[in-house]
Amino acid sequence: MTCYTCQGHKQLMHYFFVERTLNYTDQNTCIVHENIYKQFPEYLDHYQEYKSYNVVSQTEDLFQPGVLPEGHHLNSFIDAFITESREKNSDSHVIKFQRLDIDCIDTWELTYTFRGKEYVMAFTGSEYTVIPGLSPIYEVAFKDWKSGVRAGRLLWTTRAYHRLKKASSIDVYEIREKVNTAFGAVNEKIKDHYTVGVRIAGLLALFFGSFIAYGWFKHINPVFSYASFINRPENFLHAYHAWAQGYRGDGNGRFHQQEV
Repeated sequence: MTCYTCQGHKQLMHYFFVERTLNYTDQNTCIVHENIYKQFPEYLDHYQEYKSYNVVSQTEDLFQPGVLPEGHHLNSFIDAFITESREKNSDSHVIKFQRLDIDCIDTWELTYTFRGKEYVMAFTGSEYTVIPGLSPIYEVAFKDWKSGVRAGRLLWTTRAYHRLKKASSIDVYEIREKVNTAFGAVNEKIKDHYTVGVRIAGLLALFFGSFIAYGWFKHINPVFSYASFINRPENFLHAYHAWAQGYRGDGNGRFHQQEV
């Protein structure tokens, strides 16, 4: 093809740089056995923390569907990734190679009986991490959570607090969010009750303290002449203030010590 600008005379008319960069997209998923998937919802949230080992590591210029042997249960997932990566191809994007890695996390399911009821737990990874699943301790936390919620609705705040705190300390994955939500709501109620109690106590202290302050500044440091009625024996406050019994007012704001 002849250059239409220089007409084949090989003259450099203009140029520009094209910088090529290598980037990649990492598509991955965790395929869990049906029994583990149903009975251990915690598994999918933490599978990256479990110890695994590589079983397939393969690099090709471009993978074709059906990478693994025919009938393999992972082929449908891998084929979906292959199709998705091809759809992203464009004039400015060229696939140089593709790499497939398959890691395996060994997991064992253990069924056991406690007090006549069947429970299940799982051991996973090379370190045999325990996933409790449905267990007796789960039922204890579940009952405490229900009891705490019921007590909270009946406004038994203290009982609700202790029940929900116990359920929260057990920390069962399946109901963790619900327990923490209920426990947080009860804590807010307790804070509100505490605030109201402090205000009531302050008002009571102010009410009764006013009598003490009133008597003190009237008789010990006589400032309020209009309070001289406290010194009158017929006044109901007279008997409750020792210092009022030690002084006698003349009605004109002057006080004289008297024998008690």
